[in-house]
Amino acid sequence: MRRCCLGLLALIMAVLPIATGCFGCAAQSGGIVYEIVAEYLPETQTVTGTMKIEYVNRTDEEISCLKFNLFPNAYREEALYKAVSPAYQKQAYYDGESFGEIVVSSVVGGAAWGIGGEDKNILFVELETSLFYGEKVVVDIGFSTKLAKVEHRIGVTRRGV
Repeated sequence: MRRCCLGLLALIMAVLPIATGCFGCAAQSGGIVYEIVAEYLPETQTVTGTMKIEYVNRTDEEISCLKFNLFPNAYREEALYKAVSPAYQKQAYYDGESFGEIVVSSVVGGAAWGIGGEDKNILFVELETSLFYGEKVVVDIGFSTKLAKVEHRIGVTRRGV
């Protein structure tokens, strides 16, 4: 097992190409405590796992929805805003065209959730009740990420993950 810590919004979505095997981490940053437990499966080039977020509202605003950027969806075949610019695609995709994506399988701790945004790259979690200053919520997110074969931020490189 290998342990590492990752940036929160870079989980979901960039839990990604850090280690082979299982890994987990816990971190705290400005009113947010998160824990990620994930496993990389080299035979399918996927990362599956869960992320637990404890969010404390540190703003003066009422919050009824949390939003998470799904960075791996920039590698989808139908992505509007590709992660790699056309000028660098041949260099980055060393084994020919390859695609990836993140699939959110479950969200616990909210009233409802969905994937949206112009490029299907935002996870929206509607909260059971609005959060006011100092109040907290715990959200658990299950996910699976297919990694593209790409020399880039999120992917399987020539050297592996």
